[in-house]
Amino acid sequence: SPATMAPRGGKMGIGRSPAAKARAGLPRANPNDVRVKGFENHAGRMSTLFRPDSAGSDPTRRGSLDLAAGDDDDDESDDDVDPLDRMGNVERARVDDEREIGPAPRYANPASTIHPFPGRVFLEIGCGAGNSAFPLLDLDPHATVFCCDFSPRAVALVERRRRTLPADKRDRIRPFVCDASREQLCGSSDGNRVPPGCVDVCTMVFVLSAIAPERMPDVLRNVSSVMRPGGAGRVLLRDYADGDLSQRRLCDKGDGRKLGDNHYVRGDGTRAFYFEKRFVKDLFADQGMVLEELTVHARAVTNRAAGRRMDRRWIQCSFASASTPATPLPPPPPPPEPEWRRRAREAESARVERAAKVEAERAVREEA
Repeated sequence: SPATMAPRGGKMGIGRSPAAKARAGLPRANPNDVRVKGFENHAGRMSTLFRPDSAGSDPTRRGSLDLAAGDDDDDESDDDVDPLDRMGNVERARVDDEREIGPAPRYANPASTIHPFPGRVFLEIGCGAGNSAFPLLDLDPHATVFCCDFSPRAVALVERRRRTLPADKRDRIRPFVCDASREQLCGSSDGNRVPPGCVDVCTMVFVLSAIAPERMPDVLRNVSSVMRPGGAGRVLLRDYADGDLSQRRLCDKGDGRKLGDNHYVRGDGTRAFYFEKRFVKDLFADQGMVLEELTVHARAVTNRAAGRRMDRRWIQCSFASASTPATPLPPPPPPPEPEWRRRAREAESARVERAAKVEAERAVREEA
């Protein structure tokens, strides 16, 4: 029946009407809460990427990176289960993942901190509303979290949520507006920037795919300028992989959506890039970052009611920071002058010239 068919809108029913949510048994959204439960669960999984190992384990593996954390279907709690799964309309199956181990050593917590920070320093590029940044404050009680987004509105949401935290947490998260593909991340800790060479872990979750391929090296150079030197830091990437369902849909439209190899533009004007393993490794290697681990995850989601299979693919990887941090990006060029301002400037210049000419003619008449 229509009430039991898998509607559009994602796992937690985002974008569906209140009536459709009620039929599917989904909770009503609180309009005053900027957090969305589905994204909170995802953020919790991302925060487990760097977690201290249990007591009594090998001390050299403390704070080790677990790229598969949160992706095991057997570990899902009842809150993580899609309500449509309970209805029996959706079947999810794990396809063979492609995993590659690189030459970089396994991540370990730094032996020393960097003044003035009491513990590790995290940086999130493209923080949105902060649903991945805030859980890090609980994961590491001494961590300082820098988070940036090119959208002032998104950063304002983070700042509003930051003000509701206790004082000890409020001082450890620092949001700021920045376009990482054009503006410097590196700067003074007193301002809205990150001090050079201090970041232990940088995360980019579905961010790099929204940037033009020719600008991606600038983003990684920008990130490298604030990472710990000597390969002690880690840059984590999670993004779309080549062959994902959304890529095939964009290919099928055939209306000029394709901008280049694995590069497309959506209907709303945003860009989407789908990464191949070789492309990612070369992109980071050009910035001196060595691969630690790379996994291409694949899931097959079958909608039994509609008889449709959806193959989802995403890439998740960890790279060690460069031995020597990159130089910061040069300051961005000034924005082009608006047309209306150019016309106003030219009109004012012409008016001044006419006034000077009239004054010169008047002076000649008086002398005569």
